[in-house]
Amino acid sequence: MERLLHKTYHSSDSYNQKTSENEILYLQDLFLTPGFHKLKFSNTEAAREQLYTILDSLKFFQNTAGLSLQTLGFRDDFTDLYAEILQASCLNLSDSSLNSSINENLVNFCLNNFYYDFLWIENPSALEATQWYQQLLELISNFKLDQLIPICLVEFKV
Repeated sequence: MERLLHKTYHSSDSYNQKTSENEILYLQDLFLTPGFHKLKFSNTEAAREQLYTILDSLKFFQNTAGLSLQTLGFRDDFTDLYAEILQASCLNLSDSSLNSSINENLVNFCLNNFYYDFLWIENPSALEATQWYQQLLELISNFKLDQLIPICLVEFKV
């Protein structure tokens, strides 16, 4: 039986820089819960500030990764997943490989390099149009990584 992508999402309200104590406790719990979690923040800076604050307070994760097309880089203790995927030549798809099969480089990358215990994906609606992102989500589902680690999908208010 085929597993459905995006089957279990925990959605939350919008957050800004002035987060209440209850919201912080909720986010801490959310960050410790495996699965896909949709979050909404006012902007990238507010989202990153909350991300770093919560992760620093938990002192739990050892190998965190972020996926973003923003020019604002992640701090040093975060793996920039987009840069890693780009470096592994997973995005160089020729027109002939833009079919339903999964890019072999991306499969190898996930098998050999995906040892993250927390994943933060910014602006997933913008990424959904890309073939490699759809394939990455499929691999995350196929390898059941969404059952092992928290994956936060972060949107920004427009």
